[in-house]
Parts: sequence; structure tokens; C-alpha cells
Amino acid sequence: MISSAILIWGDSYIPQASLVFKHLLKLGVVSNIYVVDAKNFSSRQLAPIESDTYQKLTTSNDDIVSVIEKVDVVYFGGSPASYQEFMRVSNKIFITGFPGVQGEDFYEGVLARKKVDILLINNKSDLNRFNLLKRDFEISSKPVLYGYSFVALMKKKSKYIENDILFVDQKGIFSYREIFYILRKLRYLVKSGYRVSVQPRSIGSEISIHEGKGVASFLSLFNIIFRAKIRTSRVPVSVAIECSKVVVSISSTALIQANNIAHVACVSDFGIKKRLLNTVFVGAGIFRLFSEIEELLRGSELQLGEGAPVFDSNLAGNAYENLRKAILPLLK
Repeated sequence: MISSAILIWGDSYIPQASLVFKHLLKLGVVSNIYVVDAKNFSSRQLAPIESDTYQKLTTSNDDIVSVIEKVDVVYFGGSPASYQEFMRVSNKIFITGFPGVQGEDFYEGVLARKKVDILLINNKSDLNRFNLLKRDFEISSKPVLYGYSFVALMKKKSKYIENDILFVDQKGIFSYREIFYILRKLRYLVKSGYRVSVQPRSIGSEISIHEGKGVASFLSLFNIIFRAKIRTSRVPVSVAIECSKVVVSISSTALIQANNIAHVACVSDFGIKKRLLNTVFVGAGIFRLFSEIEELLRGSELQLGEGAPVFDSNLAGNAYENLRKAILPLLK
């Protein structure tokens, strides 16, 4: 039996990481798990893992490297491009997800994963894309069709609804004019009596509407000038989703996490185009104008995404077996 595994922090990957570690425990591949702690990291996010199997670490790089040297399996949450220092440690099994459809530069993300042993791939269209790129990029990683398996685990645990509407921010895709438009629409919903929150995402210095590093706080300024009372969510996105009636975004894949938990809507006021990263939702039946959001709040039957490749979550039943076949040969 391998002694232990480590999770490197990445907030949007927490549900998937939790399921991966649950499967590794079931396989007998690991007996203990270390988690690199971060702000707002809660045990609730690691619900699939028994509490006595993991312990939190500090975010000191030296401490992380010292632990990686002792473990055998490392799961990267987010792009490994941020963790190249840790990948220099030899004789480890590195696992991470295939580059997402949003957020990071796709080809840069592919290159950052060249040395990863196992790539978890969400859907068949991404698997086909991986196979096309494998030769050109000389990728040696083993692809594992893992599906959006974590979606099956996510259920609304909170009886208290914190938000009528949760708008999930997205980095680097908005113009200033579009930001102002979004805030005006959210302000209208607040004035109509709804509780509205904006979910921050990690943005570095890119343009976004929430309170982020290196940019003016558009949301705070808007609230002050227009007395908008739009709130900022202070919990991880997976927790915020559980406490929301409607989850809205221009393109964030948080809509996939929210599916089956809340109403989901991909806002189409700016159109459907590659620049907005929302073309992946074509065929899912979730495109809505801001003016149609109130209809979802009045409806009782969940508005779900289905039909588009990114919502191909029926792979969940095979996830465990697919991971088992990929990792066991690496243990010999």
C-alpha cells in the first residue's frame, strides 16, 4: 500500500479532488491525505473523505516540498503551470485535470501538463481533443475518462438559502462596458427584492467585476455610487452553490457544478461567441437573457443543462474503474 497522497490547492477542483481521493482510498492506494490549506478551505468541501484520513498543511512552498518528498501521489488543483517547483520532485505519481474550457490559455495548459502521469478528462469531446494533441505536444500522460463524476456527489446540504441569485464571475473576458452592464442588471434584480451575490474567482491582475488583486474594485465602487447592495460571496464556490436558488454566469464551468443543485443560466446578453468562452454550452438549453432570470426564480422545476458535451456527466459510473486501470500499473 502506498503511504499517502497530497492535494495542492485549487478551489474549483476541490469536488473532483475529493472524489479522486475517495477512489484512491477505496483502491487501497493511499492511507493518508495531506491538504494544502488556503483561505476559506473547509472540511465541508472534503465531505467524501473521512475526516481522520487527511490533515491540513500551511501554504509555505518549503513545507509543501518536504511533504511531497514523503508521499507517492500528488493531485494538482488548477493548472500545474503554477506548481512547476513541486513537479521537480522525482518518483511521484502526478494527477491533474485536462485543461478546462475556460480561464487558462489552453495550449499553455497542455504544455504545463506534459510531465503529469494521469490526466483526468471530463468528456468524450475533450478526450478526442487530447488524442489529436498528444503526438504534436509529445504528451506521455495517461488519459482517464473521469467525467463530471463529482456532480453526482453534490447535493444541496443547506436548508438556508443565502442567495436568490449567485452570479459567478469570470476572469479576463469582460470589457469595462460589459462590466457596467452586468452590474446594472444585477442592481435591477436587487431593487426587485432579490438577494444577489457575486462569486469572486481567482483573477491575478485581469479585468473582473469583483474585488480582486491589482484592479479597481468595480463592484464596491458601483455599490457606493448607485447604492446597489450587491453582495460579495465570501465562501468557496462549491459552498455558495449549495445555498443559492439560481446560479448565473457568462461562461463559468461552475454552472456544471451547480447542475442538479440549483437553476442554472448562461447569460446570452452579449451573444454566444468564442471570446466569451460560452460556445461550449451550445445545445445545453441554459442560455437566458438577464431579463429572463426572474422566470427561473418563479419556477419550481429545476432548469438543468443537458445535451452539450460539457454536461456529459453520465460517465460517473465508470470513473472509479477507469482510474483504477490507469494507476495500478504505475504502482509496480
